[in-house]
Amino acid sequence: MVPDGWKVAKISDIAEIISGQSPPGSEVLEIQIGLPFIQGNAEFGERSPSPKKWCAAPPKRARAGDVLLSVRAPVGEANVCESDLGIGRGVAAIRAKEVDPDLLFYILRSSQKALQAKSQGSTFDAINRSDLGQMIVLVPPEKEQHAIVERLSAIDAAIEKTKAVIDQTKRLKQGLLQELLTRGIGHTKFKRTDIGEIPEGWNVKLLSDVAEVRTGLAKGKKQIVDPVEMPYLRVANVQDGYLDLSDIKLITVSGRDVSRYLLQVNDVLMTEGGDFDKLGRGAVWQGEIESCLHQNHVFAVRCKIDVLRPSYLSFASASPYGKRYFLSCAKQTTNLASINSSQLKAFPVLLPPIGEQDRLISLFSTVDGAIENSQVSLQKLARIKSRVSTELLSGNKRLGGELLD
Repeated sequence: MVPDGWKVAKISDIAEIISGQSPPGSEVLEIQIGLPFIQGNAEFGERSPSPKKWCAAPPKRARAGDVLLSVRAPVGEANVCESDLGIGRGVAAIRAKEVDPDLLFYILRSSQKALQAKSQGSTFDAINRSDLGQMIVLVPPEKEQHAIVERLSAIDAAIEKTKAVIDQTKRLKQGLLQELLTRGIGHTKFKRTDIGEIPEGWNVKLLSDVAEVRTGLAKGKKQIVDPVEMPYLRVANVQDGYLDLSDIKLITVSGRDVSRYLLQVNDVLMTEGGDFDKLGRGAVWQGEIESCLHQNHVFAVRCKIDVLRPSYLSFASASPYGKRYFLSCAKQTTNLASINSSQLKAFPVLLPPIGEQDRLISLFSTVDGAIENSQVSLQKLARIKSRVSTELLSGNKRLGGELLD
């Protein structure tokens, strides 16, 4: 049912569609000559793209205010063009004619699933100009268009502000980690070590001296005796300072091997590698899942609690000095890096007295709590935006005559 005063229209009725076209590869440069150029959605951001290449004479251009739509896998992602730029085959510029340009952006962003359903292609999903132009949308009257844009833009602004707070707090945390994990709290006397100047009462110990590094379970074993199916952690579950347990896989393991790979409370989970940002990242296991194992790409580090607190080690591995160490010894390929157990065991731990470790943990945990609270707020805003966007763009709730509650 069409809301009173609204109309049903095809995209081609309310906008011009400019399909992207790729210039010869030799004309696409990494130096700022000509116009910024994007080939697909790789440079898309939350709202607008960040081009990394330029083209002196792109065959197809988008103008400021155009909606940029990804027309090749993944189909349907939308951004707004902030200034003129060249567009390749993976992008179309949608130029509003009979509708508020910002409303067109929200309509297309909310239509991603519908666009994906229309996509086709034997090698990868894609949507052509004809199918895009034939897609049906609902268009409110002009006054309501502006009211909807104003409401959704206000939510977007709140989301961006919250993200900025999270980013700022994360930067603060990194600064604190760098300062306090090398200078400590209130120290005035320092000593030289092989890895730099540290407080006089601190020591430097290899991780193997103060913890046991345990390797994980390899997948794909053919000989499984007395098989048992159990949950296990993968690299995807171990984030930087926290665990993502939203998707836990099961693995079949020999019953006799369970105790070897079974996690214990206070194990510090550290990743073998992957993308550079995953290298060495760690989180403390608190027994969130009963009888859980860990994969061979995730190390379980079992600290000597009276010498090294697990949470302190987790913060140390995430600190600038920790990340520098892991990158310095990692085996690196394009965009990937990995460490082995020997390199992890050789990690030089800057070791304060246990009481100071506890004070540092308390301080860093307070900052983590602030980040977590902001992330909860961000998730709430995202849910609000999804609900309000659905209500307003369908006409189930009205603005500009009948106010939204």
